Amino acid sequence: YTLYTEISLTNFKDTLVALALFNSIVIDFLIRKRVNTHVNPYLLYQIPVPRLTVGEAGYEYLLERSLRLVCVGERFVALWREVAGDAPYPSAPTDEERLSMLAELDAAVARIYGSTAEEFAYVLSTFPNAEESHKRMALERF
Repeated sequence: YTLYTEISLTNFKDTLVALALFNSIVIDFLIRKRVNTHVNPYLLYQIPVPRLTVGEAGYEYLLERSLRLVCVGERFVALWREVAGDAPYPSAPTDEERLSMLAELDAAVARIYGSTAEEFAYVLSTFPNAEESHKRMALERF
């Protein structure tokens, strides 16, 4: 589907957390329940998006993984420094690490929404084109 909207974010940390939320299977599921092809701002504003703040466990968890997934190459060093300070700049994650982090993010977002394991399993089951290994890994990390 196509997403038309503007998101007003105040800093890189909030942007990375929003990126993790909006790329999760859970938000994808919530959006697909309301539309078939195009997401306009009116419909997007109806999606219940958690209001996470700096210092909350969920915020920090999503931030760390999103930052690690985004910062893959020299062009992202400035972003890394802005968000992570003096922490060593990591090498790009392997494919296996990347898939694991994506599964962790999906599981974390499901927990943030207060889903049960059964509800999360149902959400995952509605994605026939998603890799079974990803769905299994996400459920294991839940």
